Amino acid sequence: MSTPTTSRTKGFVSVSHWSISGVISVGVALVLACDHPSQRGPADDTGSPSGSAPTGEVLVSGDFLGLPGEMRIVGSRLVILDGSGDPHVHIIDAETGDLVRSLGTTGEGPGDFQRARGILSVPGETAYAWIFDFGLKRITEISLADVPQTRDERAWRIINFSGSGEMGRVHTPAWMDAAGLIAYGGFPGGSLVNIDQDGRPGQPFGPPTPGGDTIPYTARLSAYQGQAVFQSSRKLIARSYRNAGRIDIWDFNGREVATADVPDPFEPIFVYSTRRNEYRFVQTAAGNRRGYLDIEATEDFIFALFSGLADTSGEFASWGSTVHIFDWSGDYVGSFGLGEERAVDIAVDVEARTLWTSRFLPEPQVRVYSLEGALPKPEG
Repeated sequence: MSTPTTSRTKGFVSVSHWSISGVISVGVALVLACDHPSQRGPADDTGSPSGSAPTGEVLVSGDFLGLPGEMRIVGSRLVILDGSGDPHVHIIDAETGDLVRSLGTTGEGPGDFQRARGILSVPGETAYAWIFDFGLKRITEISLADVPQTRDERAWRIINFSGSGEMGRVHTPAWMDAAGLIAYGGFPGGSLVNIDQDGRPGQPFGPPTPGGDTIPYTARLSAYQGQAVFQSSRKLIARSYRNAGRIDIWDFNGREVATADVPDPFEPIFVYSTRRNEYRFVQTAAGNRRGYLDIEATEDFIFALFSGLADTSGEFASWGSTVHIFDWSGDYVGSFGLGEERAVDIAVDVEARTLWTSRFLPEPQVRVYSLEGALPKPEG
C-alpha cells in the first residue's frame, strides 16, 4: 500500500490513499478513501444470469408485518423478524404465504425479545429455529409448528452468551453443528469466535476489521458493519458490508479464501477532523454509498442484495433492487434485477429454486421469485 500524500487548498486537506477522493468539510476536514484494488465500473444489473429478469409475486402483505426485515427459510417455513417489535417474529408457510403464527413480545422473559437481529438453524433441523437477540445477548429456540409455546420457562431453550465484554460485539452467530456455534463480530483480536453450546466463547481469531491501522477501531467498526453467512458443509463464511462493495470469503479457521469478484467494488470513505484529531465514518459524506444489505447462501452459490445508493437528506437508501450471485470461489455468476422492488432483505431455499424479498416501503410486503432454470449448473 502506498503512503498517503497531502495537499492543502483553501483550508482543506485532501489525502491520496491508493486514489484521491473528494473533500468534505467537518470543521477542517480530510477525506480518506480506501479504494478496492479493482477499479471497474458498475455492472449491468438489468436481469438474471440467463438474460431475463425474474418476475415476482406478492406472497405476504398486510399491516401485521410491521417492519419486515431479516428472513430465513427453515424447512417449509419462512421466518421473518419484525423491526416494529409488535410482535418480533412471524412464521409463514413459505409456499402459500399463510401466517402460521407470530410470537415474541418485548421483554426479558422466556420467548421475549428486545433487539431480534438474526435467525439461526441447526444443519439438518427443520422443526425449530433460533433467534439471536442483540440486546439480550442470547439465542432462543422457537418451534416452527402452528401450536404456540407456553410461557413456562421449561418450554424454552435459551443460551445466554457469557463473557459480556467480548460477546457484546457479536453480530452474526450460526450453528456449525449441534455441538457449537461460530460467530462474526467486531472483536479486537479478530473477526470470529467459537461458542460452545453453553454460551461460553473461545478466543477471537481470524482477520481484523478492514480499514487499516491508520483508521481508529471504532470508525472501522461503524464503516464495515454488515452480515455474514456460514456454509457448514463447506466450512466457509461469506462476509458482506453495508457500506462497501465488497464480499470476503474465509474458512472456519479464519483463513482468507477469496475476495469476491464483485461487479461494483468500492470502500467506505473516512473523514478526518483536525478539530477532533481523529478519523470518523460519516454515512452522508460525499462519495459514500450503501453496499450489500443482506447475504444468503446455498451449497453452491452466494446471493447478496446490492444497493449502490447514497444516503441523502430525506432519502432512504438502505434498499436494493439487484441481487448479485457468486460461487464459493468468489467468481461472479450474474445478477437478478428486481425491477421496482425496494428490498431490504432476501432469503433463498437450500436448493436455490426460490428467492424471497422483504420490504416495508411503500407498504410492508414479502415477494417470491422463481429461480428455476436461471442459475448455471454447478461444476462437478
